[in-house]
Amino acid sequence: MARTGILKMATIHCAAAFAHPDAQVATLRLDQDTISKVLSESVRSGEVAIPSPRIRYDSDSIPGQLDDYLMEHGPAILRYLGQELPARHTAEDEDDPRLNSLNRSPFPAQGLVMQGLAKAVAAQGAVILSGEMGVGKTLMMAGVAYLRHQAPFRALVICPPHLVQKWAREVEGTIPGSRVQIIRSFSEMVRLRRLEGTRPVGPEFYVMARSRMARSASLAFGGVPTRLRGELAAQFGTDFMGYRCPDCGEFLVTVKEEADEDGDASIQVWTAPFVKVIRKSNERCPSCKTVLWAPAVEAEANRQSFMRGEPGSAPSDKRYFRPYQFVKQHLRGVFDTLIVDEVHEYKGDTNRGSAMGTLAAACKDVIMGTGTILGGYASHLAYILFRTNASKLVEAGFTFGEVQAWVERYGTVEKVYRLSDDRGKTGKASTANKAQVHERPGVSPSVFADFLLPIMATISLEDLRLALPEFDEDVIAVDMTPELGAAYKDTVEPLEEYIKNNRFGQEDPGFRYQPALNVLRRLYPDQPFESAYSPVMSHLDPSLVITSPVGLPEDVIYPKELALVEEVGEQTGQNRRVLVYIDDTVTRNITIRLHRILTDGVPELNVMVLPSSVSPEKREDWFEKAVGQGAQVVIVHPGLVETGLDLIAFPTIVFYQTTFNLFRMRQASRRSWRIGQTQPVRVRHIYYRETAQETAITLMGRKLYASLALEGRFGGSALLELAEAEVQDGTKLARQLAGSLGGEDVWDKLRARRGKSAAATGVPAPLPPKVEPRPVLRVVVAEPVDGPTEQLSLFE
Repeated sequence: MARTGILKMATIHCAAAFAHPDAQVATLRLDQDTISKVLSESVRSGEVAIPSPRIRYDSDSIPGQLDDYLMEHGPAILRYLGQELPARHTAEDEDDPRLNSLNRSPFPAQGLVMQGLAKAVAAQGAVILSGEMGVGKTLMMAGVAYLRHQAPFRALVICPPHLVQKWAREVEGTIPGSRVQIIRSFSEMVRLRRLEGTRPVGPEFYVMARSRMARSASLAFGGVPTRLRGELAAQFGTDFMGYRCPDCGEFLVTVKEEADEDGDASIQVWTAPFVKVIRKSNERCPSCKTVLWAPAVEAEANRQSFMRGEPGSAPSDKRYFRPYQFVKQHLRGVFDTLIVDEVHEYKGDTNRGSAMGTLAAACKDVIMGTGTILGGYASHLAYILFRTNASKLVEAGFTFGEVQAWVERYGTVEKVYRLSDDRGKTGKASTANKAQVHERPGVSPSVFADFLLPIMATISLEDLRLALPEFDEDVIAVDMTPELGAAYKDTVEPLEEYIKNNRFGQEDPGFRYQPALNVLRRLYPDQPFESAYSPVMSHLDPSLVITSPVGLPEDVIYPKELALVEEVGEQTGQNRRVLVYIDDTVTRNITIRLHRILTDGVPELNVMVLPSSVSPEKREDWFEKAVGQGAQVVIVHPGLVETGLDLIAFPTIVFYQTTFNLFRMRQASRRSWRIGQTQPVRVRHIYYRETAQETAITLMGRKLYASLALEGRFGGSALLELAEAEVQDGTKLARQLAGSLGGEDVWDKLRARRGKSAAATGVPAPLPPKVEPRPVLRVVVAEPVDGPTEQLSLFE
């Protein structure tokens, strides 16, 4: 401090009798900035050292003490919470009489949730049903709309395209006196204008595919084609095709300011070539300034003849349309309720999300449903809540688009600082701090209390108290062979080193190569073949090869493939059909290879592949035909089946590749564990140890941990066990609370009041027939040997 001038010695003036030879007096000037500067420089120079703490707290010991406290006082805490946060509808409340008028009686837990949400949407205007896949969300959302309105009502439903028919069936089979119309075209949407000023005659549901809701539109010229008359006809000819403005009716002409050769102002008549492309000069009518371009695409043949100016041709009335804009402009207030199925697909600042927000504003209230309200990141909630409950967020100090502020308050943020010590020409040390902010998986439980508690209800299959079969989710970790491990290292490490050395380079920054590195890290172990990749070249010097992926033999079966063969063989040997999920089906499609390996490795195995060309509306029928044709294994991208499909015929699911989309992973993993399933459901995730695949599976575990915590579920899972050691947020406390609070189960209380037993309402789950496992062909992985060898068949 003396060196920096903060501490200055002072001169002592006193009587000799009081003087002390060692006495010293100093003045000290301190403020917050000065203290920070001195400490930073002292730590950097080594003059000040920060010792390691001698006492370390074992975090595992704290929950144990908390557990004892909660076990003793849990019931009292629950009673207090019940008084401070009263439920909308409890097991003691009388049921709505109309609940018993439904065509299908819901399970007690479903009825309880439906009545609570119906009261909440009437009070709040928007609610969310977070229900596990297969719990009956379609039935429940339709039931909430029915219970919410005492009089006839109209509901607009937007859902994934392959669920349109399912929604129609569910509504007609559940809601008494309901009428359902599927909106497929612009003309059907236009006819809905007849509903303006009319009252519904009963429960009316209008179902529209999500893909049509925000369909993009191409712009077409809206001038009315007509033949020239009068002076224009005399000048240009009567067969000349021009246009009139559809609003004011004036001929569309442009009067040029420049005079022609005769000294008169020239007139340019708008023709087909002039209006072929929108530009500033033809955007508006010169007379009335009406915008002449609109979202419209005519029938192609008619359009071509019209643009060529052929006599008798005119544009048709067929148009691409954006239903959400049409509802906003012409049908505002016509629909009492907007039902949004799979609302998690409207997260983010996207056109789809904005369209959903526009529809929500045009309807009186909103009912949303999803099986995965959170994809692991807190930012997933921000836009959904803003579009349906904006006033609450504004009260909390947020504005639309301030996602970073939301994440810093309710999520998990990682800030990476880069420190540099460059003395430069002055010889003085200067520090440059640059923080790179990244959102990490995790969410604060307080977001539930602050925003979701008044509007969201969660329900799982366990809550239905059905005799559902066992659900077992586990991971299969596979070691690479020495040859594969060495090839992986020789392929990835040169690129990693190049990125590290050029991370902050100006001419050839390392971030350019990060996508290529991510691909090699994750996918190379699954396809270590020269034909699958191209060498990574330097952007600065195209002749410089940074890394060239090592090519291994393609006629060798590798450990992860062997693990898949063994798992599929064991499952099909017990008469269990298997879904195999692969994520890489475009640039490096491994479908053909896996199909060959499975059919060669397991005798008489019937393997089919669901191609992406099958439209969403036809995928349910495709699976029915596949089962009818004896399919034992179906290889499919999880995105093709992630929502809505009931695949009870496939009780075993194998993720051969890990998807980074938690919404997709959770949805796809629950395709067969649902009401009606009688066989134990097994989900397996296969990955290579000590690769990016292991990192990916751990990351997905962390996302799953955060997502389940927000839904109040902390069930055991191998993915959770992988991630739990790394989770350091408040969800650990929430998990401890969920496991420690005592009190009578609400669903059991509901059953007791109604005099029903679990056996009376449960669906029996008989064990699958006992069969002898079929012999599985064990394939030995080829190991390298010294000297030339003859390449043998894999499966001999």
